[in-house]
Amino acid sequence: EKCYHRQWKDGCDELRALESKEATNRLMGDRQKSVSRKQTGLDEDEFIDQVFSKMTQRDEDERAQRRQSNLEVKRALDQQIKWKRSQMASVAAKNKQEEEEQLRHLEQMDQLVAEQNKR
Repeated sequence: EKCYHRQWKDGCDELRALESKEATNRLMGDRQKSVSRKQTGLDEDEFIDQVFSKMTQRDEDERAQRRQSNLEVKRALDQQIKWKRSQMASVAAKNKQEEEEQLRHLEQMDQLVAEQNKR
């Protein structure tokens, strides 16, 4: 009976050792898979997504700033064009008035010459 008991106990120890070894191997395999996933890029994918998101946001901000800057420049140019047109209209009106005065003066001179020629 002692021999059977020892044989049973030795058999159980081998069984426990096998189960323990199998559990250890499973845990090591899972750990290795986890480490390899991290190394192959699951965390890298998250990092890439964050970087891409930041780059996209920066591009959108830059576009918005460029749009705003372009609008400000357009407004300034529109004001300059409006001012320049008003200046040109003013100069044109002044030139027209001077020409009309010169024509009147020439007509008066012609009339004086004509009156003097009649005498």
